Amino acid sequence: MKNSSLLLLLLVSAGLCPVRAADVYKEPHVRYLIADMTLGGSPDYYKQHVRDAVPAVALKEWEAGARLVNTNQFERRRIPTPYGESMRVVFKGTEQTAVGADLLLTTDLQFDQAPMRLALADLTLGRPVSFYEAKKADSSVAEALKRWGYGARAVNTNLYAFQGTGEQRRLVYRANGRPLDGALVKLNTDPHFSDDWRRYLIAEIQLAGTREKVASFGHRFHDYNCLVAVAHYDAGHRVANLDRFEFNGVDGKPGVSNVVYRGTGRRVTPADIRLTSDPEQR
Repeated sequence: MKNSSLLLLLLVSAGLCPVRAADVYKEPHVRYLIADMTLGGSPDYYKQHVRDAVPAVALKEWEAGARLVNTNQFERRRIPTPYGESMRVVFKGTEQTAVGADLLLTTDLQFDQAPMRLALADLTLGRPVSFYEAKKADSSVAEALKRWGYGARAVNTNLYAFQGTGEQRRLVYRANGRPLDGALVKLNTDPHFSDDWRRYLIAEIQLAGTREKVASFGHRFHDYNCLVAVAHYDAGHRVANLDRFEFNGVDGKPGVSNVVYRGTGRRVTPADIRLTSDPEQR
């Protein structure tokens, strides 16, 4: 399980512009790496891992001048874990790992979130990039274009649609036709706890015996999805319909594996994984 290969399973479908999960960074992880480098971590270390989306984007942002602003709140220190010591960015004087939302970057001060998200939603629904290229003097539009290039897409596009054409086109809520609030646009790069990942990882642990790998990954990379899956597995949660699935390699690539429907090689849809903790299983 090299670097973030565990995290790169699910295809991210975003409206008219699908992006491979392996190409999508997660903003909280990018913020964390920038904080680490600001506090003394070596960019050269992350340059060894630029095949992964998170360090690749973090290094681009770092080289463009992004830095942690609220450095007085955090420090870099070695923290003991069940899998040995791990260098972490933590709240100063504690062993609590910093998370993306706590880390203020210099780039946060240069644009507004709502119009940036609104532009990404519009692009996801098919607006040509050239439309916004002509408007990139606006810092929020410039940020949207940069993130679009990194692979950011709106993911809750089922909730809204567009009205009008050309310059008059605007995004509205499907339910009532009201103008879309950009602040409510969700991106595939946003922080989240994914129930899909909980289901997938519990299935993987059962089928491939990877509990220790998943737990180690969670501790080493402070990945909440891994830690939650292991905690639920340890609490007795199991896949009720395990006979429908199997664990195998993907595209013959060593170190990259997947839970698939038995006998098909087709990647599982996590919603099809039924857990013993689901209400209908009790």
